[in-house]
Amino acid sequence: MLHRLAFFDNYQQDSSQAGCNDFLPKPISSEVLFELLENYLEIEWVYEQQPEQPFTISFMNQVYDKSTTIVAPPSEQLTVLKHLAMRGNIKAILEQVTLIESLDEVFVPFTIHIRNLTKAFQVKQIREFVSKYLEQ
Repeated sequence: MLHRLAFFDNYQQDSSQAGCNDFLPKPISSEVLFELLENYLEIEWVYEQQPEQPFTISFMNQVYDKSTTIVAPPSEQLTVLKHLAMRGNIKAILEQVTLIESLDEVFVPFTIHIRNLTKAFQVKQIREFVSKYLEQ
């Protein structure tokens, strides 16, 4: 396999005679690269299995409605969420939200709102939202 910025007919012919089986032009497409690797190395890609989501997966795309009664999780969970939001750790915030959902179904409206803010990378709003419940 040969990687070059530009391929001229005579260069491709010389490369083919030298044993080059394929050409990979710039910019490199990862999909094309992986297909070529799979073909020439005779490999099969193994993909990680996605874990099953908790019962709240059907609620994931719901929009937070301000008229919905929100029950906040215990202060320990709120403190962890606030700390993660202060660090801007989106992945850990989502993991913490999943943990909160597993504690009790009553927290689902709270977690829906946090997830929506997280999807929009609104960490400041997450901090403010969580702080409001920590102060109560």
